[in-house]
Amino acid sequence: MSVPSESFEGLPLDVLSLILKHVKKQDFQSLPVLRLVSKAMNALTEPMAFETVSIKFSGDRIHCVRDQLLVLASGQGPNARWTKRLYIAHLVPLKLDQHDGYEPERYQYLLACQNELLVKAIQSLHGVNWASFDAYDRDRKGPYLDVISCLAQLPNLESLSLLFSSHFDEVESLGLDSFSNLRRLRLIRQPLTKPVMNEVRSMLVQSPYLEELTIESYTWQSVSGGGTNNEAPPDIESLFDDAIHKPDFAPQLLKFTIGNSSTLSSKSVPYFRSLTYLDVGPHSGRIEDAFWKALSQAEVVLHSLKLAFFTPATIQYLKSYVGLNDLGIKCRYHDKETLAHQVFSSVLPHHELTLQCLSFVEFTSNTWGVTEEYLECVTKCKALRTVALMCHSAESGNDLSIDIVRALLSRYASSH
Repeated sequence: MSVPSESFEGLPLDVLSLILKHVKKQDFQSLPVLRLVSKAMNALTEPMAFETVSIKFSGDRIHCVRDQLLVLASGQGPNARWTKRLYIAHLVPLKLDQHDGYEPERYQYLLACQNELLVKAIQSLHGVNWASFDAYDRDRKGPYLDVISCLAQLPNLESLSLLFSSHFDEVESLGLDSFSNLRRLRLIRQPLTKPVMNEVRSMLVQSPYLEELTIESYTWQSVSGGGTNNEAPPDIESLFDDAIHKPDFAPQLLKFTIGNSSTLSSKSVPYFRSLTYLDVGPHSGRIEDAFWKALSQAEVVLHSLKLAFFTPATIQYLKSYVGLNDLGIKCRYHDKETLAHQVFSSVLPHHELTLQCLSFVEFTSNTWGVTEEYLECVTKCKALRTVALMCHSAESGNDLSIDIVRALLSRYASSH
């Protein structure tokens, strides 16, 4: 459909920009058409249209992958000027097995494209500052080291996300120590071999301004609760040692998410002195009481906390400051009712002027089920905007009726 250029004549650039952002969100395929309206429109549209590139050797656009890689590898197209975000997934395996499902002719075609053009295509995208490599599917048999090496050479890269599968568990090296100056790092199920852990240590040392870090290295045993693996959980805290002991170390990390079976102690707190967001997954190991005490002593103010278990030390830490905005409780079956009572009766009132989001997820127990007393505590939080609570049925011993819930929430709404 053609778009008359006079429809946009006279509009301020900021208004045009808002229109284009809406089009990008609602109807991305129309952006190339809008590029043809006028030079002014093209100048605004082109950066949006080519901001993100996805390279995948699967899916409904697989027939276009060679043409896409040729354009990227040339370094002459608009991607070389505007691409900031790069997503790579589903590499072609170097060797087929019975589970891969490729037709022989198609496999040889895709493998040739990958071998000839993939590295060149990545190297041409000098402006990329965000990259994600999904190596979850079969890619241990693919050129994953080449891809990681190319990503490490991108001069403006600040955000990196790497996703692996169990096929990588015994890999000795990934070349992660080639990365530096990252601000956001996400490692999902990276191998826990000693060489790879040392590479991650180097990444942190070489990224002194890292602001966000996610490490989710689940073992089969930690996820399933079964198995015969008796190995000690990985010492995630050791990853911070070299960075902490640098003479010019200054804590910069704002967000930390951990989803493996490691332990957190006071040892890691020097790296967390600027932390405002902490998410500890349900499969994590143990958080020592000394960790919470050290956070309090370092005057670390968490604005957002997502946690699967509470201890008296956790409660004490949350009462040591004011300013919690977001509290997410991932409830577990063995939580003590006395701790749940303290969260509602002590922690929530302590942050009633700042708490904006309260949620309960992954319920396996009635311990955190909302009672009338608990709901009264919730409704006293003046800044609350989002609430996700669990109300158990009368059969589970809860006498909280829907009428009481309706009355309390109505009273809360009318007071705001």
